[in-house]
Amino acid sequence: MDSIEKIILDVNRYGFFGRPILNYEYEKKKDQDLIFYLEIMNLYGQFNHEQVIKLLDKNIEHVSNLNIYYLLLTIKMSSLYILNYEEHLSIFNSLYMNLDKIPEPAKKIVTNALISINSKILEKSRKIPDDYHKDLFLHSNHMMVKARGTENPALKKQLHLESIITAKKIPNPSLIIANLLDGYRACENPKKRYWLLRTAVYYSSYYFSSENRIIDIYDEYLKYLKTRDYYRYITELFVLTKSFSKLNTLQESGDAEVFDLDLNKKYYRNTQEVQNLFKDYIDSFGINKFSKKAKLGKRAAHNIINGKSDRVHAKTLYELFQDDFFQDKNFYEISVEKFKSYLDNNIEKFISEIRKKKSRDFLIDLIIIMITIKKLNKKVFRNIYNLILNNEDLKLNYNEKMILYIIYKDYSSIFLKAKQRLLKKTFKQFDEEKLVVFYEFFSEKIDFKSRTMLTILLENISRLQEINMKIETTLKIPDNKFFDKKDVLKALWYFDETQRKKLVTLYNNMIEELY
Repeated sequence: MDSIEKIILDVNRYGFFGRPILNYEYEKKKDQDLIFYLEIMNLYGQFNHEQVIKLLDKNIEHVSNLNIYYLLLTIKMSSLYILNYEEHLSIFNSLYMNLDKIPEPAKKIVTNALISINSKILEKSRKIPDDYHKDLFLHSNHMMVKARGTENPALKKQLHLESIITAKKIPNPSLIIANLLDGYRACENPKKRYWLLRTAVYYSSYYFSSENRIIDIYDEYLKYLKTRDYYRYITELFVLTKSFSKLNTLQESGDAEVFDLDLNKKYYRNTQEVQNLFKDYIDSFGINKFSKKAKLGKRAAHNIINGKSDRVHAKTLYELFQDDFFQDKNFYEISVEKFKSYLDNNIEKFISEIRKKKSRDFLIDLIIIMITIKKLNKKVFRNIYNLILNNEDLKLNYNEKMILYIIYKDYSSIFLKAKQRLLKKTFKQFDEEKLVVFYEFFSEKIDFKSRTMLTILLENISRLQEINMKIETTLKIPDNKFFDKKDVLKALWYFDETQRKKLVTLYNNMIEELY
């Protein structure tokens, strides 16, 4: 298969895991059609469907590669369909009638998109490729679509399970999440619904620090917890709050109070918190830069700062929060202060709940919260840490105590259990002595931002091991017994060029410490 065709197939097959491939190939800039396709894929992955349609209307006729042309036409159809525009039907009919003329591998991907819109065509049409079900991605997608089309509960469960098992082999976490959420919506048993959501939350942790926006899962999960387990609801709410700082998309609808843990709004109420943030920015850079960055006139800016405007457009906040100035003053940090106040005022309730439940998971969740909050009362934190460490009912083993040690040393984690499994898989050659060396380097010799970046790198080394991707680069990565060089290079291409250079230095320093 031609290299361009292989690239577009891999980018589609691996979903989010295909992002290092997308970034790497885009930077090589060898083929104009491929560059345009990757740009469109990136916009589509950010749910920027209006821009996708606009660019394709303007430029699709200039594409000469037939595989890429038909894939771009399919992306346009999907964007129109998502936006509920009837124009998607004419593209659907055109692709369906000409399916036998579309070259491989675009034919399989186009078929997959057609089936997602109308599942019945696979059974009726003779135009479907004979080897369609041999492709894991296409087969997994079809099983999911068939499950959505049946009213038989047993068959629905069987089809979703087959789709999930197939998606895990690829691996493609987005397909796993879609199936789990379908199962959650169809299930009436409260306990099963909880665990389906909990599992979906785990797999969606693969998406953080990406452009993808997986929020609906948490909305459902939190609504469920709020009425059944208030204390776990509080811990999960913190996780959700933290994840917001990673997002770069705001949808438009309704009003909300800013920092209220709800980004699905068009406008936010103009609170004192908003005014203080804007004043800080103006004090540092002046009103002209503020107006330009926020895309506001000076009069409108003054009205917000002085409290004369009742609300602020979500896009104004979005534009400002892209600025480095706000990296430590965004949704996450402000919400953290709210949690600090809440926990300080209700700490006895939490400790009482811990003793009552004797739940190891809850204890670890709680200590994550306590260590992540800055300027925490050290005495309160030490009491909780000792309570967990010395609770004989929990019967913590060496590894679990090590987890607590990491947290105690300010280990940054969104989903600790998910990360721990991945890191354990990554550190194949590590004995306990080396782990301690690593944790000392991680917790004491690098700063908070470096820890976060290094954590994501190590996770991706593990996650992307099964992705077949060859990278030619001038980056100097030392050979070592702990990590496979090709896996490290794949993981590095998850980041932008500036971050990549910093991470190479971090990674090399870490390897030097381990030796």
